Amino acid sequence: MLLAEDHLDAMLAAGRPAEVIGALAALTAEHPLRERAWELRIRALYLAGRQTDALDAYRAVHRYLREEVGVEPGPSLQALHRAVLAQTVPGPGGERTPREPVVATVAADGPHYAEAGGVHVAYRRFGTGPAPMLLVNPTFIPVDAYLEEPRVAAAISALAGGRRLLAFDRRGLGLSDPVSAAAPPSVAQWVGDALAVLDASGEERVDVFANADTSMVALLLAARYPERVRTLTLVNGYARFTSATGYPFGVTTDEMSRILRGIHTPSDDPPVDVLAWRLPSAAGDPRFRSWWDTVGRRGASPKTAALAHRAIVEADVRDAVGLVTCPVLLLTRLGCASYDPRHGRYLQANLRDATLREVQDPNDAWFVGNVPWLVEQVDRFVDLR
Repeated sequence: MLLAEDHLDAMLAAGRPAEVIGALAALTAEHPLRERAWELRIRALYLAGRQTDALDAYRAVHRYLREEVGVEPGPSLQALHRAVLAQTVPGPGGERTPREPVVATVAADGPHYAEAGGVHVAYRRFGTGPAPMLLVNPTFIPVDAYLEEPRVAAAISALAGGRRLLAFDRRGLGLSDPVSAAAPPSVAQWVGDALAVLDASGEERVDVFANADTSMVALLLAARYPERVRTLTLVNGYARFTSATGYPFGVTTDEMSRILRGIHTPSDDPPVDVLAWRLPSAAGDPRFRSWWDTVGRRGASPKTAALAHRAIVEADVRDAVGLVTCPVLLLTRLGCASYDPRHGRYLQANLRDATLREVQDPNDAWFVGNVPWLVEQVDRFVDLR
């Protein structure tokens, strides 16, 4: 066994990862408790450009060890998993992934369309794994743009590992049908969009992942349709965004109005740099900023963006929180200028089955910042259910 592993390790060191993948798959099937064999297999898959398959392999050994032996993977295997998520696995000569983000690859289809009360809702599926997950993505990035930018593509690939990840454009945004001032969107309508996507894609019951404003969509979906939601993960989630009577969290309505004026229209107020406010880790990257501005214009016109923001600011789903029966994972990023962590603590106190974990990270949108930590938390939470 040791000689076989040493030989395959030497081939990896020689820069021949694709040649050893088959042998390592057979070796781990025959000796599923050999963590070194799993490490070699995961490294080989990653170095062959198959990051998603490498993550699938880690999930397989993690599940086997927990279910058959009752233990977690060892420190070396866990460290390799984190390196795969962060794209920092050393190459054959010991070199690490360059600082420049690498576009991760993941199978994707579509866009497809679901119909929600006469409205066409665009959606795509990322990954081909056995576990279905619905991503209720924040921001106005259209589903056909997720793989255009390295950071976002890597995050989508990591979350889609071992899963069928469904993502959709809420009505009024991206590739979905437009809205108007006469028929503005609402969180309840976006719940209908999510349900239509599940029906059209044939997914009966899913894990749901949401972030920031889309947490309200996810909470309402889980409250109204408990048979469709297995688990719920909320990153920087809230039941309402602005403070109100009995809810002293978040910015005031007046402050939010000032921020939105600075986003939507020229005014005497200082302009709002949305990237610096929500994604400071990417704000200094001119390529990301250019992409962000471009897809933002594709995702929503100024008037449509204003309608969507109004729907978000006016929404309040506190009445639904106590009706959510599925397990909920609350992931709070501390230090975000755009997020008050007391939102998450409120949800923990009022949900029936909630786990709260907090981490220092100034980025509000889940796909920038410490994505490996988020995905690892999601994997552990979902796999235990």
